[in-house]
Amino acid sequence: NFLDAIQRIKSSRQPDLCEQRLALPLHDESGHFLGMIGIHFRQAPAETLIQLLTLYSRQAGSAIARMVLHTVLQSRNHQLKETNKQLKDSYMETITAVRLMVEAKDIYTRGHSDRVSYYTTLLAKKRIQDPQRLELIRLAGLFHDVGKIGVPDSILTKLGPLSEEEFAQIRRHSELGCQILSTMSFFQDIAGIIRGHHERWDGKGYPDGLAGTQIPLESRMIAVADAFDAMTSFRAYRQSLSLDQARAELIRNKGTQFDPQLVDEFLELLNDYDKIHAQLEWTFHEL
Repeated sequence: NFLDAIQRIKSSRQPDLCEQRLALPLHDESGHFLGMIGIHFRQAPAETLIQLLTLYSRQAGSAIARMVLHTVLQSRNHQLKETNKQLKDSYMETITAVRLMVEAKDIYTRGHSDRVSYYTTLLAKKRIQDPQRLELIRLAGLFHDVGKIGVPDSILTKLGPLSEEEFAQIRRHSELGCQILSTMSFFQDIAGIIRGHHERWDGKGYPDGLAGTQIPLESRMIAVADAFDAMTSFRAYRQSLSLDQARAELIRNKGTQFDPQLVDEFLELLNDYDKIHAQLEWTFHEL
């Protein structure tokens, strides 16, 4: 029962799964028990979801503890700033852990998010000078695929063509990524960017069928960078495209898949591709 579950997780500090009911402990970084989160599922949750929720419960416990500390230390500005920095770092650690879990599922995507983040930031600097906005764009590129944590490994690593049902599950990752990041205040500003990074300029993308400038500018930037890196990276089911072949594909899809002006600006960046590639060389090695 409920009281038994509290006693079990209070002593073990581990999630307690009973049929479709999952109890998660909340404790601070010193291990002091603060409470618990109870979730009822329609069916037994997948192990990856339990891992994600466990990470989130740890973050929630840390956040609760730090909120109390924040109140106590209101008059001490230096310590308040340090507390906020630690909270931000905890958020970053949580989402970075999720990102690495995604990359661990499929070795062929390792380094992909780092490269997309780098390309997108370079592209953004052509239009945007605000450092805070550029940092949000960098983070959005870095975490654009976190929603793939909810996609089964068998689909992510499948070598042959995907069925309609399998492709539908892949398509959910941008929406799921938005949902995950929306739960954390520090990432709420990038959640919508990530939701829109598979929308198309012609309105035939997903999940919302947005078109043209209805799509956030940052999402349109990630779309170009994401496609370019996918084309120029090796996959088990195909060889990577050459730089010239990737350029040609971007040009071919101007005004349909991609914002045409952003494609032109991205192609200008590729004039320095040797230098860019050298900066990203570390991302092409296996972790």
